Amino acid sequence: MLLTTQHLEEAEHLADRVAILHEGRVVADGTVAEPQRLLPPVETRVIEVQPSLEDVFLAVVGARSAS
Repeated sequence: MLLTTQHLEEAEHLADRVAILHEGRVVADGTVAEPQRLLPPVETRVIEVQPSLEDVFLAVVGARSAS
């Protein structure tokens, strides 16, 4: 069975094998994991974010629901 889709999440869940086409040519194919190996390893970055004034307010007064 052949499934064509532009929704990559759909292909990941439904397909045993995938092929990536570019300008009418197959540029990568295999199991879902095989083309993913063509990419460099995942890089983890830590980003420090200051709390917003709303975060401070909720921490000071407590997050109470209006009831």
